[in-house]
Amino acid sequence: MMLARCLAVAVFALTAPAPALAELPAPELIGTTPASDAVVSVPVRELRFDFAQDVHLFNVQLVKFFETRTDKHVLFQADGAYLLGKSFVFPLQQPITRAGTYRIQVMAQPTDNGQSLSSTYEFTVPEPDAAAAEG
Repeated sequence: MMLARCLAVAVFALTAPAPALAELPAPELIGTTPASDAVVSVPVRELRFDFAQDVHLFNVQLVKFFETRTDKHVLFQADGAYLLGKSFVFPLQQPITRAGTYRIQVMAQPTDNGQSLSSTYEFTVPEPDAAAAEG
C-alpha cells in the first residue's frame, strides 16, 4: 500500500505541468527618451530605454518614414552577446535632425528567461516652421 502511494506521488510529480516560459512576465518598458508620441526639438542625439527590472537587451531598430520610402536602421543586434541592465543609452552617430516620424523597436528578455518583449514607440520631429509656431 505504501509503495503504491509513493509510486502515485512520483507519477503525479512527473506528469504535473511545469510553469511554461511563456507564463513568465515580459519585461516592462517604463520610460523612453524621446518619450513615446512626443514632438521633439532637434537634434536628438541619443535614445534611452528604461525597464522595470534587469533585462537582456538583444535588438534595437530605428525606422524613419519618408513620403515615398521607409528607411530601417539596426542600432543594436545582440548576435548572442546580450546587454544586461535596466537602463540603456544609445548615442546616435548622426543626430536626428530631419523632420518626420521615427519608430523605435526595442526587443528584450527578462534575465530569468521569461517571455521576450518587442515594444514599439514613435516620436516626431516637426517641420522647422511648425516648431517655430509652437514655440
